[in-house]
Amino acid sequence: MTNIEEFGIAAVEAQAAGRPVLAAAAGGALETVVPGETGVLVLEDDVDTMAEALRHTDFDRFCPEVIRRNSERFSTAAFQASLRAEVARVAGQEVAEPEPVLAPVGV
Repeated sequence: MTNIEEFGIAAVEAQAAGRPVLAAAAGGALETVVPGETGVLVLEDDVDTMAEALRHTDFDRFCPEVIRRNSERFSTAAFQASLRAEVARVAGQEVAEPEPVLAPVGV
């Protein structure tokens, strides 16, 4: 990703397809890309570093299943579960811990 996005939907969509991401370490990529597990983050506004990462990173070493699981943190189901839990918390309702939507990355 050569552009900085607030959320980083392009990075999440790539990860949902099991593809590693190369992005500037800024904006939403800081929250959606797990360096070394789902992609590579490089210094913001450093074209030379981005080119070096493209040239020297073995993108085949990334595990597509780990990458896909990471993207599930941003799924509709995960969002809905999180929103329901927050509304219940604010309303002062007792809520059981929500079922995890996915296994932690790297497991």
